[in-house]
Amino acid sequence: MRKAIYFDNRLGISSFLNNEILIEKPVDYEVLDYYTISKWLEQSDKDDILIFAQDIVPYTAYEITPFNNDSKLLNFIRRGGIVTWIGDVPFFYRLHCFSKEYKEKIERVKDLLKKQVAFTPTPEFYLQKFGPYDKGDQICVLDIIGGFYVDVDRENVNWLSLDYEHLGFFKLNEVCYLYSPSAVNKTLLGKLLQYESNASLRPIKYTTKILPLSLTTLSGVCKGKYAGSWIAQIGEGYFIRLYDVKEELNAHKVFEITEKIASTNI
Repeated sequence: MRKAIYFDNRLGISSFLNNEILIEKPVDYEVLDYYTISKWLEQSDKDDILIFAQDIVPYTAYEITPFNNDSKLLNFIRRGGIVTWIGDVPFFYRLHCFSKEYKEKIERVKDLLKKQVAFTPTPEFYLQKFGPYDKGDQICVLDIIGGFYVDVDRENVNWLSLDYEHLGFFKLNEVCYLYSPSAVNKTLLGKLLQYESNASLRPIKYTTKILPLSLTTLSGVCKGKYAGSWIAQIGEGYFIRLYDVKEELNAHKVFEITEKIASTNI
């Protein structure tokens, strides 16, 4: 069983966990960055573990387009890999890095993005998040921001539907964006895994596609039953979503629960 954490300190635009996950990291976990995660995914096999300690997925692992949902990350899970996501909404942002030769092209495509987001309530949000970010010999952007997909190579800005099924099941329009955390109750599965959490800030609508570890019932715009933490089976593997409230985080439990699922293949 190979074990790894994705945490790129050089390209760390956003990190839910700061250094906590690295401080608590068991010695048999290697740390992957934007450049090394791709080969690791390709060479990994059933029951191998990958924990995302940053809430921005790298293009090198998740190379989807609006027209193709295949990716190294998806194939890794299908083969039996275990992925644990900690932090904010999975797949809301994606980091894509280029050589410095792309600088002018990136500026042109940012002008296109500016026109596309002009009708939104917060256009500056998208432009600020997009970048670019100067990272040594690379220049990076967030080429997926919610429903916007920026194709730097083709100099296009496309709409990535909020109904798009990331990893074949996860839809951004099923996530509830709360202003303050909602109290959750542990499910039987959560109790069996000895999961510790009392709140969720970005719960997902409870459907038969996920196995919830915690649940909450919401009213208002997000009406119905939502899962704060959950597991989705994809092929032979699992995608695990833990802890979206920083104050709730128990780094030790992240490793414990992930390894328990990998060893028992529930």
